Parts: sequence; C-alpha cells; structure tokens
Amino acid sequence: MKSARSILLLPLFLTGLIYASQRQAIPLFQWNRIGEYEISNLFLSQTGTVSLSPEFKTIFQTERTIWSAIGWKKYLVVGTAEEASLIFLSEKQTTEIPFSNHQIISALATDDSTLYVAGIPNTTLYTFENIAKPSASYSLPNAYIWSIIPSPAGVWILTGEPAELYLLQGKKLQKVASLSHERHLLKGIWLENALYCIGESSFLYSFSLEKKRFSVAASLDFPIQDIATDNKTLFFIVNTTSQSRSSGEKNPQTILYAYQPATGGCSRILSLSSLSLSHLFFWQEKLYLASSQNFFIYSPTSNEITATGYGKGGVRFFTTSSDRLHLITDRPSRILQMGIRQAREGSLITPIFDADAKSEWGKIIQLSSTPSLTLSTRAAGSPLPDLWEEWILCQNNIPLSSPNRYLQLKLNLAQQGNISLKNASLTYLQINQPPEISQFEVFHFNGKLYFSSSVKDANNDNLWASLAIIRQKNPVTIASFPLSNSTFEFSSAFLPEGEYTFLFTVSDAPSNPSQKALTTSVVSAPLFLDHTPPQIKNLRATLVQNRLQCSWTVEDNRLVHEVWYSIAPGEWKAIFPTDGICDSPQENFEISNEETKTGYIQIKARDNQGNETIYGQWIIP
Repeated sequence: MKSARSILLLPLFLTGLIYASQRQAIPLFQWNRIGEYEISNLFLSQTGTVSLSPEFKTIFQTERTIWSAIGWKKYLVVGTAEEASLIFLSEKQTTEIPFSNHQIISALATDDSTLYVAGIPNTTLYTFENIAKPSASYSLPNAYIWSIIPSPAGVWILTGEPAELYLLQGKKLQKVASLSHERHLLKGIWLENALYCIGESSFLYSFSLEKKRFSVAASLDFPIQDIATDNKTLFFIVNTTSQSRSSGEKNPQTILYAYQPATGGCSRILSLSSLSLSHLFFWQEKLYLASSQNFFIYSPTSNEITATGYGKGGVRFFTTSSDRLHLITDRPSRILQMGIRQAREGSLITPIFDADAKSEWGKIIQLSSTPSLTLSTRAAGSPLPDLWEEWILCQNNIPLSSPNRYLQLKLNLAQQGNISLKNASLTYLQINQPPEISQFEVFHFNGKLYFSSSVKDANNDNLWASLAIIRQKNPVTIASFPLSNSTFEFSSAFLPEGEYTFLFTVSDAPSNPSQKALTTSVVSAPLFLDHTPPQIKNLRATLVQNRLQCSWTVEDNRLVHEVWYSIAPGEWKAIFPTDGICDSPQENFEISNEETKTGYIQIKARDNQGNETIYGQWIIP
C-alpha cells in the first residue's frame, strides 16, 4: 500500500506521462521461501526441478511423544515420553516394556550386540542383550542423559544439569570430565579416535581421553543445533536470522557447516532461508536435514540439496532399521518409513502469493503441460487459514479462482518424469482501485495557507493531485501537481477575508489509461481567512517612584491569541489577560509595580492566524 503523508509546498508540473505496466508476474519457484512449500511424495531441487520421490508409509503411531528411536537387530526400538516405555517393533510383533520410574526414554544407542537405554528423571542407564529384560543398569540420579556414543574406547555418556561426560568400560561407569560453563552436553560423535560433542553454546568440543580434558575444535557466532558425520567429515547446523533487504524483516535461516578433523578446518557449505533445522542424519552417502515443514537431502559429492516431504508437517529426527530410513514426526507422533518404490503421485503447494491488491489472475506461463500434471488454485482476501476458497482446477494453465489479493497453487504429478518450475510464473492484473484520502487539513498562519494530506493507493499507482477553492459552490482550481511526499503552501494575500472551503482531488491517471483512471475528492472544513491584525487600545503607562503602572486593551475581529510587552531595551515578555486566559475578541491587560526607571514600552499582539500588531509609547515619570 502506497502511503504518502505530506504538507503541500511548491507545486510541480509533469508532462508526457507514461502509463505504468499493469501486468505483473509471480515466480512459482522461490527457493528463498522453501520452508513455506508443502511437499508430498515429490523431490524439489534447488534448481526448480520437480520429480516423484519414494512413497512414505506410516508404520507406527501413538498419542505419546516419540523421544528416541533406533534400529537394533531385527527391531525398530522406540522410546516414549510422558509415560516412559521401550517399544520393540518388528514385522511380526510389537513388544512394550514400561519404565514406571522414569518419564522419558531420553537416549538410545547400539553396538554389535548391546542396546543402551537411558531413562530420566531418576536417571539410569540400562543395557539389553535381548528384549526380555535389562542385563545391567547404572544409576546417575543427579544428571540427565542426553546422548550415548559407543566407541572402541568404551561407551560415552553425555549428561545435563550438570554437563558431565561419563565412560562405561566393561561394567565400570565413571565420570571423566565436566564443563562448568555448559548446562547440558547434548550430542556426541566418535570420529578418528576422538570424541566430538556439543552443548547449548556455539562451541564444537573435542575430548582427549589421554589428557582427559575438553578443547574447542570450532567456535561459531550462534549455538550449534546438531551434528552428524559420514565417518570423514563432521557436519553441523546453526539456526539464525537474516534480514530482508526490501522489507527489513528478520527471517529464520539455517547454515550448514563442515569440519575436517584432520586439518581442523571449518567451512560454510550452504544456507536455507525461511526455516529452522532441528536434526542431522547421515545415511547412504547423503545428509538428511529435518525441519518443521518438509525435510532436505544434501549430497556432499555433488554439493546439491533437494527438498521433499510427506505432506503437511515436518520431521523431528531420523533413524534407520533393516536398511530403511524412518522419519519420526510430532503432532501426531508417528513413524513413517521411506519406501523403495517410487510414489505413484505427488503434490506440491506453493507459498501464499500476495498480489498487494485485489487482482484478476492471468495465465501460468513457461510451465510444461503434460497429461500427468494438473494444476489447481485457491484464492482469499486474507491469508488467515479459515478464509480460503476451495481448490479449483485450472483450465489451459489459467486459474479459475475468483479475483482476490492472495493465491496459492497446487501442483499434482501422477507419472514418472520431471517438470521444471525454474522459469514458471503466474501473471495477474491488479484491479484498479481509487486512491484513498484518509486525512486532508488546511490552516492559515501569518499570511500563508498550508495543506496537509495523507493518501494511500492500493495499486501503488503514481498519483496526481489538484487543489481548488470553493466559493459560492463553484470550485476554482488553484494548483495541480504530482503527489509524492512533498509540501505545498502559498500566500493568502490575493484572497479577501471571508470563509472558504477547499476541494482536494487525487487521481491515479499517471499509472492508468484514461478510461480506467479513478479519482477521489474531499472537501476541507470551512476556514475563515483573517488578514486584520488585532488593535491595541487605551494604553496608559505611568511611573511612580520607579514603579511602572500600565494597562491596555487588545481587540480582534476573531480571537486574541497571544500578547507580549517589552520595556526598551529589554526582551519581549509574555503576559496573560486580567481574567487569566486569551479566549475572546477583547482582552484587558495590566502591569503593576514593575521596577524600571524610564524607557519605551511596546505591546505586541497576535491573533490565531498569525496577524500581528505592535504599539508603543514613552514612559513618562
């Protein structure tokens, strides 16, 4: 919405006006808004290519929060929160073991034969060799276990409150180090004979078993959210914000880094806008990145990233079991398995497109039309979720949704093959709306007329304004000018005293053909032009023993506004009338017992339109 607030000064005149282009286009593919797309069974690449992804199938769902999950032997092992339980899922059976002493199964890990389970609070580490019952348990009552990392050196335990590091070797569990400046140690990875871990800070730590101390491997400007490895490189993410150059708004942003343990080098790989990532997982030479809407797959080999998803919703974390990738989600809590076969169909819903004003929808251009591709749109006058129309199929790539300000497009792909959104865009034409004048005021002061206005135009059109005087019901134009954060004033000397109204007219003609141009007019409140200054009468001044006694009257045809006096060569001093306030055409003033010897007294009076008069006389003892 264009908003021009102005006090109108010095009119400008333009010639040779050029109509603004009315047809506009919105790109369908905007990678900087990737967090706003809703993707289901499709891949959407960073270059705008769309193709079918593997299908996703729900294999487990619960009303409880799924806090942890891992593959072990033939099972997918699930740890729940709220009512802590360990659930063993297989193709043939589901076995659940409740942990009544705990609220959360906070961490799971495995090595070749053993399953490690952490329950909190009343923090305990359990080991399982089979699903019947724990084979051993270790109590850590004053800490929370957040991560378990089996390694050749033993099993590392990362805790919080306090942030401590434990090592389980054989049957012996011992504390080996702590970090007093951290509240929690959240996740760790064993890589190249060293333990790397993160807390709530911006540090990536490495731990030396030989020296039994932590050191900082990398330091960033923002807290590290998660880490993962391909057994050569450490990958980690930070969530931050980026500022839009156009709007100045701050938007969420995630940055992916790579750390090389061999050299200690840390490099920025990529960033993703309009979203925050929560979890990293490396599987089959690809890095999987979880977010609150969709998830992403990054290839370190090709340095390419692709977005995909299962519909509305995101991923809390990933795990694998039986060489299959599993997605753990929230609201509802469920586990989805990514299949081997390609999905039969998929869909993509674009972000909400804002045309800035009510618009008619044109054709979707530079998008390949294939029998397997169908397009639908829905429109709304507000982006609020309950105010949208139903989805309507497009005809020949032309939306049939009603004219409105907001639009979303849904793409359905039903066969193998790729389509490109890279250059595709939606054309639209804003429906011209008249300018809106929300404020127009006129005031007169010191022989000049001043005009103040506030004007909006929903189409962001260039505007032209005119100003006319209305006397005896007939407007007479006195100025015409382009409206653009300017000011306007002129002398009122050529206008005789009397009551006036002013007509202010704004047109969007500079941006529209003549047959479509629209105007809006407002009439000011009546204004009485007063050129006559106040009169100072009956000035009497006497000096008795160096004490001044003085009185006078000020009269005006409208209203006495301000009065001053000065005893030369002194400064002007404000004075109030004898009744205490200037609120009538006639006011009386007095000076009593002011010390002075002799001189010249002057009286200055002003009315509420800035007309002034000065009158004086000698003070005679």
